[in-house]
Amino acid sequence: MLPTRCYARAIPMFRVAGICVFGAMVVWGAYLPEYWYANGNIANRMQGASLSHILGTDILGRDIFYNMVRGAYNVAKIVFGSVCMGCVIGGGIGLYAPRFPKRLLSVVQGIMDMFFAFPMVLVALVITGRYGGGQWVAIIAMGIFFTPVFYRITVATTAPLWQADFVTAARLNNRSTFAIGYTHILPNALPIVGANISVQCGIAILVESGLGYLGLSAAAPEPTWGSMILDAQKVLLIKPVLALPVGVVIAVFVMWAFAFHKTQKKVC
Repeated sequence: MLPTRCYARAIPMFRVAGICVFGAMVVWGAYLPEYWYANGNIANRMQGASLSHILGTDILGRDIFYNMVRGAYNVAKIVFGSVCMGCVIGGGIGLYAPRFPKRLLSVVQGIMDMFFAFPMVLVALVITGRYGGGQWVAIIAMGIFFTPVFYRITVATTAPLWQADFVTAARLNNRSTFAIGYTHILPNALPIVGANISVQCGIAILVESGLGYLGLSAAAPEPTWGSMILDAQKVLLIKPVLALPVGVVIAVFVMWAFAFHKTQKKVC
């Protein structure tokens, strides 16, 4: 096995705080009673911040803060589900792709290019029309998009490793291609692939917000950050401040996800 030394640079406190804040929102949102975020009072709609409503209420009189917390839980399920789907399928194929015969490799690359070029919104619309909407629609549609992304990252990382001397030594010891892949290639490729997971999570938050805005994510009364933007957009000219809290949250966590991958540095 090729010796790999990975040094983690000191993680700035704001990145640690980002993990803690997002994790707390997800855990709290998972156990949040439905009537806290789903029940609204039309008489109190579009109210400003107060002791009873920290961030005010939306167009239906629902508490914005509790909707944001519950939305974090729904967003986390969709984001992590889709990224894991892409990482497992795309990364698993990409791990052994450099050992494929040339014709098979060309077919696999063509399929991955087709998945990458296929519009994600169209995939979501097709699945919604056939099976109905919901969180699984967003997970599958986004997972199809992330599969070729992780495939390309993994292939670019593992292709030189398959030519290394330690692979030749493992073959002389009668190790199979499968065994060499998960015992020798995977540990050396994991730091690079793992560092890109946080980047793809940031992209997934943006994509999920777009799908939620189009109504192709979690079904009502479950909120997502994208659906909250849709509700705020309906009264944007009257009450533009309604879109501010969720917009800031999306921007902060996306920038945090993009910055977090820099905390890991691979030194071989």
